[in-house]
Amino acid sequence: MKIVDLENSIAEKLFVAMGTCIPLIRQELANETIYAFTVFCASGCTSMGVAVSTRESVADSIHENPALDIPSDVIQMNAAEWKYLNIHHELFADVEMVIDDFYDCLHDSGFDEEDDAQFLDKNSDYFNEFARDFFTRIVIRAFSQLKQAGDLRGTPFEDDLLLGIQFPDPSPTGIYMIREISSQINSNVWHDRIEQNCRYLEQFRDT
Repeated sequence: MKIVDLENSIAEKLFVAMGTCIPLIRQELANETIYAFTVFCASGCTSMGVAVSTRESVADSIHENPALDIPSDVIQMNAAEWKYLNIHHELFADVEMVIDDFYDCLHDSGFDEEDDAQFLDKNSDYFNEFARDFFTRIVIRAFSQLKQAGDLRGTPFEDDLLLGIQFPDPSPTGIYMIREISSQINSNVWHDRIEQNCRYLEQFRDT
């Protein structure tokens, strides 16, 4: 199996799954204001879904949990604090099947001979960086297609959305992906806030 074929397949299936999910979200959250629409991944992107956040749900979270003393920016920028996670996750079953194929090939020398050659005598760091860059390209591509199709235009979505990737508990690799994907698909305003949040996450991990 060729790496490029797997990459194309996951990117296309992710685009289709998100595109199918959006009208359902638009209907279900019609009375709220969506400011964030992101891919929501387990560590290593072994599974993918959607995480969404609204102005109202953030305000409710801040109001309902004052004793937690979580900064409002942290609640707004991190899916771990959001209400709407893995919405209609069943739509992403085809995505996850091909992700499983990718990892099977990666760990069991299942790519075609030419692709497998690049992994000979490589350590685990090389494999992890390869997977990181592979999924970074996929998410950028899927969001570029969504933006081009105009699927995220109109209420209840804000005109300038926070897009990208989120993790329940971002590792250094996850933080790298959040930053890199944001740099390609977000407005300058949102990307500046992503940069600030990534620095916060890095400092939080170091404490």
